[in-house]
Amino acid sequence: MDLDSKCANQTCSQFLNNPIDTNMFSWIPIKSQLKILIDSNIHSIISYCESPRIYKDLIDGGHYETIKKDNTLHLIFCTDGINIAQSTVFKYWPVVISLAELPPERRNSKNSKIVCGIWSGKTKPKSDMLFSCLIDEIKEISNEGLLIKNLEGGEFIINLNFYGFIGDTPAKSLVLSMIQHNGYYGCPYCFNPGTLSIIDHYFKIFSNLNPKLKGVESRRTRKYYMGQEISKSEPMKVSLSLL
Repeated sequence: MDLDSKCANQTCSQFLNNPIDTNMFSWIPIKSQLKILIDSNIHSIISYCESPRIYKDLIDGGHYETIKKDNTLHLIFCTDGINIAQSTVFKYWPVVISLAELPPERRNSKNSKIVCGIWSGKTKPKSDMLFSCLIDEIKEISNEGLLIKNLEGGEFIINLNFYGFIGDTPAKSLVLSMIQHNGYYGCPYCFNPGTLSIIDHYFKIFSNLNPKLKGVESRRTRKYYMGQEISKSEPMKVSLSLL
């Protein structure tokens, strides 16, 4: 008798205790969620964007000035790996979006966050798996427009675009399909391989040797090993201005 084989009886406690050995991604359409969020906050959005500006928020910076357009709102998206328990190797990677034009106190409220996708599994997802549905739906909404109620009770059409990404360095590496910051050739800007710190081997030290710089597009879509570009996944077909 093979004691290592899993029980096939679905009513058996041994079968029920066996973890599901699969990766899964669930997508939640965002169009109706965005319409509810914008309709319920349209007064705050207009008041905040039309208020006298000082350098206190992300819509006051130079990046926002270069991408803003009339009747266009901008999305901030984020993701991170979450362990629900120390006893399992399963991780969840939610994809969460918010609106850049909301006042910070409302933008940071959990009621203003939209969860549009969740990856669950033992392995990390690839960026194209996490964000391809989001990109496709944003393109569709931008082409068709989103009908929103104005302050007078009428309706007007807005478009959507990406502002950028918020996340820690491991999440940033995942989104950009790059080696992590503590790996060899983990610098997002150049081909400096880095050396292990003699104090803590979890850290890399990058010397000032003026190594070859990585191109903007390639550093967003490639992984690097020993200074050579190696394609690991399809590039995200949208300009996210992440770096």
